[in-house]
Amino acid sequence: MDTKAAVRLIEKRRYTVIQLLEGYDRPESVELRDIIGRVIESPRNTIVGCAGIRKMSEKTCETIHFLEQQLKVAEKHLRLSQASTELRSVLADSRFGKSLLYSEDLLSTLEEFASTKPEGTDPNFIKTFVNATLRTFFVQAKVQASRGKIYSKTEDKNRLLGDISGVVKLTTHDMQYVVVLSFPKDTFLNLLNSLLDEKFTEITSDNQDGAVEFLNIILGQAKLVLNEEGNRIKLEPTQVRLGGEYDLVALETGKTMVVPFHSSIGDFFIEVWLPEDVDSLASV
Repeated sequence: MDTKAAVRLIEKRRYTVIQLLEGYDRPESVELRDIIGRVIESPRNTIVGCAGIRKMSEKTCETIHFLEQQLKVAEKHLRLSQASTELRSVLADSRFGKSLLYSEDLLSTLEEFASTKPEGTDPNFIKTFVNATLRTFFVQAKVQASRGKIYSKTEDKNRLLGDISGVVKLTTHDMQYVVVLSFPKDTFLNLLNSLLDEKFTEITSDNQDGAVEFLNIILGQAKLVLNEEGNRIKLEPTQVRLGGEYDLVALETGKTMVVPFHSSIGDFFIEVWLPEDVDSLASV
């Protein structure tokens, strides 16, 4: 059995290098996914070294694109270094690879990183929760989810979309919001089985708190980002709701934005209730 590493991670104080080696793209290899999870947890400007690499699967292109998007949230950058003409041709034909940016060598990449000033961003409230959700699923459950098109809930606004949901009220700038992480039954059970290496077939009183625990991880990440922007987020205890049961707030009085997610374990939803007089916070 060949135990030679196919991906090398080099962590410096100001940047990270992910060096792709022969065999990095094998279907059975989890090294790249695990390393990207580590980079997402401690984001720095990142160089993906491609010396000697001639091909890249669409799945790997999607994974690197996902990392790039997560780094952007942290105002960090990703560049492919030493990419051959053959590899660039492959990436140009890829849905995800064609948007990746290149640098010719390590020195020029570091010079670019040093000259790039952080952008003064005004993080969108919903977008912050979307990115925290994507990051949490990738790091905690090794699940690479993708966001669908956001929409406004116009019917049955006070009824949840999933079979089990984690629900939390939060306050910022004296305004109250509600954030819901909502799972269909099969998605929730698949998530638990993936996390705990179990074989749950039903939602029970013993496992339903998993929805709350997962939402709390997402909330912790989103709160850090929002508070850095002076939002002073205050959270009430997270609660679990089964089925469409929902009595925390009269949702008919405000507007509820729904962000659908798709993943290998099934679909799920983030629902955000906004007061009626909040401006268009929902564009992501």
